Amino acid sequence: GVRAEFPSTARFYGANLSSSEELRDLASKLADNHPRIDVLVNNAGTYYEGPFSELQEAHLDSMLEVNVRAPIMLTRMLLDQIKAGESSLVVNISSVQASRPSENLAAYAGTKAALSAYSAALRKELNPLGIRVTTIEPSSVNTWSDPDPKQLLDPKDVAELVRMIVTQDPAVQIDEISISGI
Repeated sequence: GVRAEFPSTARFYGANLSSSEELRDLASKLADNHPRIDVLVNNAGTYYEGPFSELQEAHLDSMLEVNVRAPIMLTRMLLDQIKAGESSLVVNISSVQASRPSENLAAYAGTKAALSAYSAALRKELNPLGIRVTTIEPSSVNTWSDPDPKQLLDPKDVAELVRMIVTQDPAVQIDEISISGI
């Protein structure tokens, strides 16, 4: 993985991204420890499936906080470090649900559509500064170790796509890309 490939430069930080306090603490740690950020991957996400009429308010709040607010706020809080980076890149992991929503995922699809729209607007602001912004819209990813993965993507497939994007020439802007299992 990343830790094995980049043992001296890769750093991992954990935080509850639905907590404003933990999000601020995370951003503060990152800013203190890394005066420049070359790549920021906003990969956290949560979802609740079921009829919209039955969605609990706490579940909606969680999706809004983790899927929308956290990547926007983290990017904003680290913008100075991103601007100081070398050929900086922000990768936001959205979902195919943003553009092709399914029944029983209305709120989730809405949060991911918000993330995709935010990414598109941010790209227009940051590209003139030489900062790339890419949105990845994967279909279902087997993040829960489903024993019968059917058409689920393996998380390694998404990671490999991120690697491909990161290693592109800095003059190449990949706007959005969808990935799905077959």
